[in-house]
Parts: sequence; structure tokens; C-alpha cells
Amino acid sequence: MEIRPLTSVGSAEGKGFEFAHVTTMIPVGDYAAGYRNVEKFLGLCQQCPKFGKSWTCPPCEFDVKAFVDKFKYAHILGSKMTFDEATLAETTTPEA
Repeated sequence: MEIRPLTSVGSAEGKGFEFAHVTTMIPVGDYAAGYRNVEKFLGLCQQCPKFGKSWTCPPCEFDVKAFVDKFKYAHILGSKMTFDEATLAETTTPEA
């Protein structure tokens, strides 16, 4: 499934990257089928030292799936930063 951008803004010509904000709306069923993997992401969350210590982190005090499934559409908001080849070549990270 493709998320089609409804809004895309921003540019940083000559700065080594482009920055875009993207929004779209998809049916909740499509979101659940294509993007929701509770077991995978809960497992990743459990590895974090903030797990269970912050109101923004799991475990939640309610059934998240049941809550989300009540809605007809999911509004997806995202930001994407794309670096040019020269900037990538100058950048090193522990993951590289």
C-alpha cells in the first residue's frame, strides 16, 4: 500500500538535505493490515529504560487496538529528511 502525500513542504537547497512533511489519511483497517505490528513494537518498547515509567510509553492502561479500531480513518503525519550523497559520504555513525 502506498501512502500518497497530501502535503509536502520544505527545502534546504545547498544545505545537503531536503526536508518534507507528509500527511495522508487511510482507512483504519488498511493501517492495521499494513502497518500495525503490536508484538514487534511492544517488544522494542520493553527494551527501553523508560518502559512503564512515562505516560507516553507502554504499557497503556487501556486496549489500544480496541480504541483505534473504533475510528474509520487514520491520519498519518510524518517528516522525512533526505541527505545528498556528499553529506552522506562525510557522515559516519556507529551503525555505518
